Amino acid sequence: MNKEPTEAQQVEFWKRCGFSEVTVRARTLEVVCGKKRSYETCEQRWLRPNCEFEDKFYPSYHSVPFVDWQLPPIDLNNLFRYAVPKLPQDRYYKALSSIFVKQDNPALALFWAIWEVIHNDKTN
Repeated sequence: MNKEPTEAQQVEFWKRCGFSEVTVRARTLEVVCGKKRSYETCEQRWLRPNCEFEDKFYPSYHSVPFVDWQLPPIDLNNLFRYAVPKLPQDRYYKALSSIFVKQDNPALALFWAIWEVIHNDKTN
């Protein structure tokens, strides 16, 4: 299977790998016509697995550690960094054995192999 996963499938997949949605609050100070103005905003962001998030005001969204604007792309680096370590060893070998057929995109092949493993675990 070499089709692209839907956005909903990607969100579910990365959540199963430990990503979580957090609300980041930022306080911004700007100077307009010599007057200082402060305003607060909230944004939904993605917290990386095994990272702590402190719910406080940050000076900007770029200064929040371990928080990303979007989920990582599906590539071999991210799959081996976040998804494969979540699999028990016997499931890991099952996932890898299913991608040895000829595939055009190895990252998508691994994504769908892991998807099958986590969904079979979910139903059992």
